Amino acid sequence: MPSIAVVMATFNGEEWLDVQLQSLPSQTRLPDRLIISDDGSTDATVDIIQEFARSAPFEVVLLDGPRVGDYGENFWFAGEHAAADIVAWCDQDDYWYPQKLQMCEQYMERYGVQFLSHSAMVTNATLTPTGRIFGRHRRTRVLKPLVGDPLHVPFGLTTFSVVSFCKWFVGMTDPTQCSTTNVLDMTKRSRCSRSRHNGALK
Repeated sequence: MPSIAVVMATFNGEEWLDVQLQSLPSQTRLPDRLIISDDGSTDATVDIIQEFARSAPFEVVLLDGPRVGDYGENFWFAGEHAAADIVAWCDQDDYWYPQKLQMCEQYMERYGVQFLSHSAMVTNATLTPTGRIFGRHRRTRVLKPLVGDPLHVPFGLTTFSVVSFCKWFVGMTDPTQCSTTNVLDMTKRSRCSRSRHNGALK
């Protein structure tokens, strides 16, 4: 069975972070480790992470982020420390349904892809759906190699080899060509998470 690392970038996320962290031990397929890069939070974010780590049923690694004020760089930094076969990207204000990791791992195995993305429900601050869907995928489809843009699609899992390749590739040429092998877009019917963006649910 491939190893899975959940990779999260945090910054002043105390308002939402605990809800997302508590959704991870509830996964029907537990991650092997959780990698969190905190980019200099001045609220209780780091305390919340440290408290969670004491009882988490998997390894939790807290990193001191790059401190460059860039959300994307903080995620890349965390991803480079994943040390797993599959990386599951995770926002600090997400909420994951219990079957997310298991379902995504099964889809990646079934279709033989190295990157997977799926839709997410948008909610308000109390996780009540607003009726909006973010990253709306209308059907499940597999994209051919070098088709699609894995750097600009939401809520996905990828193999660690794609993380390493994309990090090297970005800034050198057209990032839309950064898909090294087949990519799977999951239909909205296979929704796995809720996204809370300034009062929204994934």
